[in-house]
Amino acid sequence: MKSLIIDCFQHYPSLYYIIDAKYCVLVPKYSNEKFFEKYNFNYDTTIVYDKYICVFIVMPLLNISSLHEPVRWKYFYDMLCDNINKLRNNKIVIIDNHDYDILPDKDILSTIDYDIILKRNFSREINYYDIITGNNNINKKIYPFPYVDCNSNIDPMYLIMSYKCDVKSELCINRVFWIGSEYNHVDKVYGRENDRHKILSSIRGSLYTPTNKLEHGVFMSEISKSKYALSLAGCSSWGTRHFEIMAAGALMLFQIDGCTPPPKNHVFPFPLEFNVNCQFTSGEDFKMKLKKMQEDENLYLECLKRQNEILKEYFSMEFIKNYIEEIILN
Repeated sequence: MKSLIIDCFQHYPSLYYIIDAKYCVLVPKYSNEKFFEKYNFNYDTTIVYDKYICVFIVMPLLNISSLHEPVRWKYFYDMLCDNINKLRNNKIVIIDNHDYDILPDKDILSTIDYDIILKRNFSREINYYDIITGNNNINKKIYPFPYVDCNSNIDPMYLIMSYKCDVKSELCINRVFWIGSEYNHVDKVYGRENDRHKILSSIRGSLYTPTNKLEHGVFMSEISKSKYALSLAGCSSWGTRHFEIMAAGALMLFQIDGCTPPPKNHVFPFPLEFNVNCQFTSGEDFKMKLKKMQEDENLYLECLKRQNEILKEYFSMEFIKNYIEEIILN
């Protein structure tokens, strides 16, 4: 008997390689032919409502809130509830890949009959069961899950599983690679704000930014050739760029403050942490830490070693599979 994955909007194909499961999509973005070219397997669109080891439903959960989706919330809500109701004789795990570190209001979340939520962007403001310390005095239904994105163009976890960097660190170009959108994100409903214009204007002179749009394979190769690459906060703390940089092998310099909420509130639920010299709070802090590493090769190598330790320890298919199983069986 297998598990079942219902990946509502085709956001998480790599989960198929992590757990033994039938993979179904409700709203496909790609034909099966194109999907196979990207991920090397085919998806189903017909769900068999049967008995499974476990049912995983991948959906940006805040979409069921009328505050967030005043027009479409019922569409998302009915999609979720309809499938849960037909599969309720199984353990139901919702993988919430929404950008925000927010859950739907309790009034609507309480109407969803689920067992566990694995939440992508998990802030310290949300109570959760600490799988490391075994603290039982907090919510045991909601867990941090930093292994999924909300990008239907590419599954960045699949990059980590499949991308092989062929550039040695000692041959990398001493530059900070950056390509990304420049915007001011303001959400007055949830009090979210991030002005990328502000941070970029203060560090632009330190960045290598190709002017031409790059095909994704070339884009990854250019990151691999760079000693450093920049990951800015967007609508959430960890986005696609985080995964791409780690997969490509450059040292990731990432923003932890300067927006609301600050990305430093993001929960990475494991003991090893990224070196503090890779985390910056402002443009001045970024330039100071970059200068420090550029003047001290041993510090750069120390930071890169820690990043690779985290990648090896926590981002293998086997580790993620064990992490999921430990939560489900807890």
